[in-house]
Amino acid sequence: MTIACTPANAWIFAASFQKNSPTWAFETLRRRVGEWFELKISQLKLPDGPDFAPFQWPDWIGQTLGWLWENWTISFMVLVLLLVGVGLWRFYQGNTWEWKPKASRSPRDEFANSTANYWLKEAQRFQKNGQYNRACRALYMALLHRLDDRDQAPHQVSRTDQEYLQLTQNLPPEQAYQLLLETHERLCFTSDSATADLFQQCKQAFDEIERVQAQLAKSQANRSQTNSSAGAA
Repeated sequence: MTIACTPANAWIFAASFQKNSPTWAFETLRRRVGEWFELKISQLKLPDGPDFAPFQWPDWIGQTLGWLWENWTISFMVLVLLLVGVGLWRFYQGNTWEWKPKASRSPRDEFANSTANYWLKEAQRFQKNGQYNRACRALYMALLHRLDDRDQAPHQVSRTDQEYLQLTQNLPPEQAYQLLLETHERLCFTSDSATADLFQQCKQAFDEIERVQAQLAKSQANRSQTNSSAGAA
């Protein structure tokens, strides 16, 4: 026999629905877990001794845990907001993790598929966005391309900054190479972050290297032309 739902017995169906709903089941489980937890805490007994008094949970800890348990939704949302806030803060501060290349691109591909001019443009873009860690790294990558293009230090993925320092110690201007390489090493392996002033120093060092190398190339071309003319005479 089927019982019809009428205004007179509607409360019976509503009560049955509430007790069989997922919300009611979750609240029942939460209450039972809380009761079990309180029971286990109350049964904790620690050994007494001359210098060891029975342990008593501070009232504020119990009240805090109780509030968090009763308001688990609010606690979860606060935790999510904190994690999002920390992530955004780290992103805009330009920490070292933003340096790391994407997993789908190896360091070899990152170098082979780019040029010095590309990294110089990237340095300007990162500078405008206030991402000075990335801007300094872009200058470093442009320097590696210049060294590779001139055959002064052919690129190798396994080559370290210390090895580059040894290869460039006799290249003028030595201090400019040293600044760029040591800055990259420090920012990459420490918690330091680049600033606008540090980027300007690195940019001036790179420009100085470009100027000196251009002068050396021009002098070498003039000597070659002079030798050719003398040989022809």
